[in-house]
Amino acid sequence: YSKGTTPNTYTVTSTLGSCSSTTMVTVTPNALPTIAVSDAAICNGGAGTTLTATGGTSYVWSPATGLSATNVDNPTANPTATTTYTITGTDANGCVNTTTALVTVNNPVVITGQPSNVIALLSSSNDFTVTATATGITYQWQVDTGSGFGDISGETNATLTVTATVNASYRCVVSGTSPCTSVTSDAATLTISSVSFLTQPEPQTICSNATATFSVTTDGAVSSYQWQYSTDSGSNWFDLSGENTDTLVLGGQTSASTGYLIRCSLNAGAANSNAALLTVYDAVA
Repeated sequence: YSKGTTPNTYTVTSTLGSCSSTTMVTVTPNALPTIAVSDAAICNGGAGTTLTATGGTSYVWSPATGLSATNVDNPTANPTATTTYTITGTDANGCVNTTTALVTVNNPVVITGQPSNVIALLSSSNDFTVTATATGITYQWQVDTGSGFGDISGETNATLTVTATVNASYRCVVSGTSPCTSVTSDAATLTISSVSFLTQPEPQTICSNATATFSVTTDGAVSSYQWQYSTDSGSNWFDLSGENTDTLVLGGQTSASTGYLIRCSLNAGAANSNAALLTVYDAVA
């Protein structure tokens, strides 16, 4: 039989011999409960969110993936992928209805590449770049020329191009889709100098029976080169005797040199290159 949604009156007639009796009964169906749950969004790897069901007295949630419980009205949902949950609710009359709730999982902001310091000639064009991942990623570059960081209007790409007119620091605020929070990059400095680096030394990994080559190309009035090394992550730097050209070739190193940083200093410290990491593996005898 089909279940009606409006009251129905039924007539019943009973007969015994020549005698009959008639009665009527009205059946009023109970309305189905209206089960309601709001959709939600979470940040992957975060604390999740509380989903709250209304309209019933008991509930069953499916699937169980990412839920703190499946038989309560307000479980915590923290799936690792976007999930649609089906909620079956029962009211005090035993009537049952269902609804669905979508939990959207957004990836958080992860910065994988920081902007680098730049030493530049006056009026030259220079790039600062940040690399990052996130759902719905956006960028906002900021500058500090001495009075604190502020947004740079219209600079909303992963790479910022600036003309060197004043010493300054630059950083990028990287945002994703709510409720994931924004992450601010490291600050990178722009230093105006009479000399600058067009290319920086690259990290080198060698065996102890090979050589490591570091090189730079420069711009401006370069009068001297001095290659330097650091054994304490850049806190202190020491000159490499006789290494006074744009290229450094290091040989005779062992694994004890792993972790050394190498850089080139121009014009007695007027400009220093980025530091490059040296990694050495002892050759098999």
